[in-house]
Amino acid sequence: MLIRVMPIAVAAVAAIAIGSASPANAQPLQPGQHSAIADIDLPEGTVPCTSSGCRTPPEHEEVWRYNAPFLDVVEFLNKEFNDARGPTWWNDLPPCPLGGPTGNDAHQWTWSDDARWLAVAVFMPGDIAPFGKIYIACGPVHPADQGRCHPAYSHGET
Repeated sequence: MLIRVMPIAVAAVAAIAIGSASPANAQPLQPGQHSAIADIDLPEGTVPCTSSGCRTPPEHEEVWRYNAPFLDVVEFLNKEFNDARGPTWWNDLPPCPLGGPTGNDAHQWTWSDDARWLAVAVFMPGDIAPFGKIYIACGPVHPADQGRCHPAYSHGET
């Protein structure tokens, strides 16, 4: 009987570790390293991504890797970027409507005005990289994009 129970227990632990939120009795993620571009604290355990699973970012981008459950990381960043009414302004930039990857394997927040934009995206571990990634980028708004929220997401899973 013990042999039949073991695979089920292992499968349940694997599902929690890959993407679902931590058990209800787990402590919430604490602040860790700081993103200079977004001027936010990232979840504990997040480190700059320098392995072959990440591309080298230009100066206006940061790529971070994390090992915490995906939903815990999204919840941590939601607390940074939202109040009781929803998305908040960030560093004098108004929030954009949800766009880009938002779902079971990725989530994005974007802010933009007529001069500049900022985007933060979280990706689940994938087939190429066995860790989750946080992508942060900013830049000037092209004159043709003025007056509308900038479609900032351009990273793509690599």
